[in-house]
Amino acid sequence: MDTDGELKANFAGQEILLLEDDALLGKRLTASLEFMGAEVTAVATLADARSALEGLHFDFALLDLNLPDGLSLELLRERAIPENVVTILMTADGGVRSAVEAMRLGAADYLSKPF
Repeated sequence: MDTDGELKANFAGQEILLLEDDALLGKRLTASLEFMGAEVTAVATLADARSALEGLHFDFALLDLNLPDGLSLELLRERAIPENVVTILMTADGGVRSAVEAMRLGAADYLSKPF
């Protein structure tokens, strides 16, 4: 199977919450994930993420750390994201402290931007 086919097979039917306040990056990530077969719910604030988490089921959560209304770590601290949701944090200006906290709170990975 070619690489595109493998990616599409891996993400086909997966529900992803994308929390990203940079509109351009959010559009690019959404397009890439949808190309791979995922269903993406894209939001730009913690408030919108909380609302999405209350009403929808997700397989993955891809969260920008620094947002206009706080840190996405708050969602992990509040246990707003179910334990079975694979959560990945991403940031352009995080450090070791926030990475350690994210992992301690259950994040599967922590990515530095740009990636």
